[in-house]
Amino acid sequence: PATIFNGMVNPVIPYAIKGTIWYQGEANSGYNPHRYGRNFRAMISSWRRHWGQGDFPFYFAQLANYGSPKASSEGWPTVCDQQRRTLGLKNTGMAVLYDIGESRDVHPHNKMDVGRRLALWALKHDYPSAERRGGGKAASIVCSGPLYRSHSITDGKVVVLFDHAGSGLMTGEKPVMDAARETGEPLRFFEICGADRQWKQAQAEITGKDTVTVTHPEVPEPVSVRYGWSKNPEGANLYNKEGLPASIFTTESEVPAAGTPQVVNANMKVPAMMENPPKTWLTYHLAHPGPDRAWPGDPNPAFFWKGRYHLHYIYRDPTGFVFAHVSSDDMVHWKWHPTVLGPTTMGHGMFSGTGFFTKDGRPAMVYHGQRSNRNWIAY
Repeated sequence: PATIFNGMVNPVIPYAIKGTIWYQGEANSGYNPHRYGRNFRAMISSWRRHWGQGDFPFYFAQLANYGSPKASSEGWPTVCDQQRRTLGLKNTGMAVLYDIGESRDVHPHNKMDVGRRLALWALKHDYPSAERRGGGKAASIVCSGPLYRSHSITDGKVVVLFDHAGSGLMTGEKPVMDAARETGEPLRFFEICGADRQWKQAQAEITGKDTVTVTHPEVPEPVSVRYGWSKNPEGANLYNKEGLPASIFTTESEVPAAGTPQVVNANMKVPAMMENPPKTWLTYHLAHPGPDRAWPGDPNPAFFWKGRYHLHYIYRDPTGFVFAHVSSDDMVHWKWHPTVLGPTTMGHGMFSGTGFFTKDGRPAMVYHGQRSNRNWIAY
């Protein structure tokens, strides 16, 4: 929680809340997109904790399509897939929007369908209607397009199983403001890869009410399948018969992040400044896969907390600056942690994603005083 939270959310927390509608902006697609899901789940859980009203509904809009259909962008679909995975949190829902966006306007004009698709979640789960009380019709509302559930691989074929198939899967198209309609055309925008992770446009076919079978003659031993993996998957056409589009997804358990750091052999020494005087020296070095990854140049002091050495640092990969956190109990074997960010303090800049820790039984944090060019402990 920092400036935006304290200025825009915290003031309304004392008031009662029915639920949240979240319209996701595009900026996260260019800044650590592989960490979006972790941060988004943390934010939802934090809001619920602050309000103290249980797991209130949290419904959100997946990123809409934008840009050239030929543009290559890993960040955009990665965020979309991370949003889909957030549905694992209790009482969440998502509206898929890649069929109503605009290639030249990141803020699409068609908000009507955004509202309708989000409203389906609320009507189904949060507002018992007269129809539901009278005959149970609302209980049968299909509130989502097909969502990847699981897959199996047999004889070079990947069979993908979907939730929210409604009354069945179809290939369709959505003409601007009109409802989606069935076309009967072949499925598009499915890709398949083997262990080499070289993705190829695949042949895909609806083979059941809630299944799609994906193959490629040059991938005899497939490992993963993905769908709609583009900033603008123009022509992606998997829908359910209720006219709701399938979400962008990948069957990979976790999308490899560009520049994911690994702690390996040492090449620099950093004093553990939390000890006074410094007695322990931490040796570390970060390797990034691929020739285009930048080496970190951020020798921040480590600190010792609850029997482990912790180090926060910053590096840069193609998505921008990345804040990282590792810890070790022997300075040989290291564990990667989600980044823990704190607020800025007294007008000074935060440095390198440093986290909170305990000093003398009180919460404390390390930050960098830009005016004095020194590191400080605030508690």
